[in-house]
Amino acid sequence: MKTFDTDELNEIEKMAGLCFTPEQISIVLQVDTGDFCKMYNDKTSVVYLTYQRGALMHETEVRNSIYNLAKGGSSTAQQQYLALMKNRDLSIIKTQ
Repeated sequence: MKTFDTDELNEIEKMAGLCFTPEQISIVLQVDTGDFCKMYNDKTSVVYLTYQRGALMHETEVRNSIYNLAKGGSSTAQQQYLALMKNRDLSIIKTQ
């Protein structure tokens, strides 16, 4: 299996945050798609953890924007924020 250098890990993180799939990222990085996806499917691998970090960091930015708009009075953002809270609560209940 391939090991990734810091630049490649940064690219994985960035592309995950931009909603690229693991398969698409493997194509951009010019690595074997099957191997890359196997690494992604291993929740202890650096590929999986880097991908998830990128996705979550970008999602954090979006959620922060929604929260700030909701505080500012945007009814659409308030609805979105309430939906996020509900989804979070349901997710917590599922894991208990």
